[in-house]
Amino acid sequence: MGTVSNQGIAALRQTYRQVSRGLWQWCSQRGALLVLLLLLALALAVSYAFPQTPAHIRSDPTQYKEWLSTIQVRYRNWTSLLEAIGVFEIRDMAWFRVLLALIALIALVSLGNQTGQLIQPLQIKQPASFYDAPDADTLTGTLSVVEATACVQRAIREAGLKTDRETDGDTTFLFGHRARWGAASAVLTQSATLLIAVGLAVNVGWGWEQQDVQLLPGSPVPLGPEGNLSVELQSSSVSLDEALVNLDGQQATVTGERSMCRSSLGCQLTDQSGPLIQVSAQRTDGTRLKVADYAVRPEPLDSLWFTFARAASPQDTDRLFIVPDERLVVRLKWLNQNEQQTPRFQQWVFRQDGQELVGEELIEIQDGESRTEIDGITYSWHVSHYVTVEFDYRPGRLTSGAGIVLLAAGLLGQLIPRRRIWSAVHSRNGHTTVSIRQQRGGLSIRRGRAADDEWSALRAEIEGKQ
Repeated sequence: MGTVSNQGIAALRQTYRQVSRGLWQWCSQRGALLVLLLLLALALAVSYAFPQTPAHIRSDPTQYKEWLSTIQVRYRNWTSLLEAIGVFEIRDMAWFRVLLALIALIALVSLGNQTGQLIQPLQIKQPASFYDAPDADTLTGTLSVVEATACVQRAIREAGLKTDRETDGDTTFLFGHRARWGAASAVLTQSATLLIAVGLAVNVGWGWEQQDVQLLPGSPVPLGPEGNLSVELQSSSVSLDEALVNLDGQQATVTGERSMCRSSLGCQLTDQSGPLIQVSAQRTDGTRLKVADYAVRPEPLDSLWFTFARAASPQDTDRLFIVPDERLVVRLKWLNQNEQQTPRFQQWVFRQDGQELVGEELIEIQDGESRTEIDGITYSWHVSHYVTVEFDYRPGRLTSGAGIVLLAAGLLGQLIPRRRIWSAVHSRNGHTTVSIRQQRGGLSIRRGRAADDEWSALRAEIEGKQ
């Protein structure tokens, strides 16, 4: 019984070793990494081609349905199918995370192999089977081993290679090589792949994206899945080309070009919306008057904000507010809705019953400010714009960026001309045999006829034809 049990354990160990060896060999192959990288590139391309579910609505079914309804306008009957196969949340799918983990594992294994090849001593002596390959040459002549060795050394030096030499019995081994650019560039490439995979994994695990964030002055908006960041519009230029926002007490300028608002947090002005106008009122003696929205009649305030959507209908370009202490109703109308110019407004003032027109003024905005005076009351107008901004938090951005830089360096290193020449010189039965094998890589300078001429001259010298 014990013998059978020991045999079973031994068989399991043997199977484990074989599976481990096979897995290690598969992970060491460049083809496996290339296939997975192509799948990753395809998945990322799809995720950028289709909108992804914003982080802050993933756990809110109501907001998710509202967001999905806006997407349905674009994709119509295809929306349900695209949602079912996960197109709108590719970077959150389990298979995408498994893919990143596999790429990181294979890159790590390959990095270990390439690093081992880089630091291990160069092998000068090769077994006899090494020279049986189809790309090996065998020369036979009557020169002595010393003379033949000198000829091969001279040919290797003329090829611009450094020569190492080792003797084993009656056989002399030669190895010609340059700096180890191939192994070093391979290490860089594998390191870059690992960094890119780690950076993407960090982005998937802790990153988020929040689109269509509408910002108004004095109205903080939470950012992120947990709302642990807060952003507030401070001002926007009348020309609609940039906005100044407050991110948790730090000021940042947002433009139409994607930029970094703070570390790992990108931002971009995606919608240049209509004007945002602030109004306040005071008597000519400087006494401030309260104002209130006519539609909702809330508690009167020192000032009011009104927004105007650029895509709104002409009927939606009017706003009404009241000055309770003076029993006045003020009508405000946006005049140049369809023009990409500084906004202009018309103001009418009525008694609170709306039957008597007190006066009217054209509001001309200069440097975002204007003042009008009607019936002893001065109205101050400040015009900016409410803006729509897109935020994305990518904590692995720097890691992936470093990986991309290393990848470019590694790929450029692969283009450096590389050449290695191995040779074994020995004497048998009065004849000297020279076995030669070479490997090339990168953009080798000497190719084709130049290499053939080089070996033709050496062959003639070894075989005594010169």
